Amino acid sequence: MKKIPVIHFILGVIRIIGDTIGNNRSKTQKILSTLLIGASVIFLTACGTATLSITDDTVETNEAGLALIEGKVNNQAELTIDGSIIPTDKGRFSYDVQLTEDIAKKIILTTQYKNEKQSKTVTIKPSQAFVKHLAKEEKRLASEAKEQAEKEKRAKEIAAAETAVVMAETTPVQENYDKAFTLVQSLTSEKSDFEKRLEKVKQTIQLATEKAEKTKEAETALAVAESQPTKNHYEAAKLAIAAVPDETGNLATRLDNVNATILAAEQEVARQAQAEAQISSLAETGGTQEGSGITEMVYVTPTGAKYHARKCGNGTYTQASMEQALSRGLEPCSKCF
Repeated sequence: MKKIPVIHFILGVIRIIGDTIGNNRSKTQKILSTLLIGASVIFLTACGTATLSITDDTVETNEAGLALIEGKVNNQAELTIDGSIIPTDKGRFSYDVQLTEDIAKKIILTTQYKNEKQSKTVTIKPSQAFVKHLAKEEKRLASEAKEQAEKEKRAKEIAAAETAVVMAETTPVQENYDKAFTLVQSLTSEKSDFEKRLEKVKQTIQLATEKAEKTKEAETALAVAESQPTKNHYEAAKLAIAAVPDETGNLATRLDNVNATILAAEQEVARQAQAEAQISSLAETGGTQEGSGITEMVYVTPTGAKYHARKCGNGTYTQASMEQALSRGLEPCSKCF
């Protein structure tokens, strides 16, 4: 029996269906398409050829960007979509495509049976709803990125402020305080704890500044007292030193030295005054002797502090004039005079 060519068979089926439906094409157009695909698949399957039919070569996504490709292949044929093997159910298949941007994407479908291949291309178009969804999602992601960037920025600012405050607490000087204060004031949140800690640093710096100023005043007053050791200068230095803590005792020691110098000077003044008074007294009482050329003589020792009218006690005595004895600062012996 002679085999009927495939194309002749298909044309014959179309002709028969066309005669059946006549002029009522508007009502049977969809039925005709389905019958044509079905008849072709059935025949080609029976004849063992590669067949591929799809519902539409252009598919629009839903709001989420998802599109569905549906179709049918020969039961025994292998179907690949974009290089991946796709399972079928009695030749029927469905395949999801997810768009991630508002650009159309072409999907290549290929069926193979033995040495025969057939390929078709389906265009996936982004729907208006999906485009709006993408715009909304892009805006949301941009907002989240901005919020995350601001969060990271705040975290860095807080970390920098913490470091600066710790430095100010560790080394409480004006420079460190000013730097920490500037960073803390630039924060938009979490300032309260930093401000409390900086207030303590500020008080520490103020106390240290006052101490430094008072110490400087004490040093100045003490330097004046050392260069000009008078009672007034001594009292001024003493008052200034009392206003500052003298951890080392250095200021007190220097002040004691000033006091010792003043006392020594006062004693020297008193001794000289006494010597001058004695000379004056002797001059008044011994005028006759001086007029006659007689000089009053006394006894002295090399290391003694007194002059004597005679040898008084142990020691090596030598004679000296009264003027010589007084010029040495010697005082009269209470036993001899």
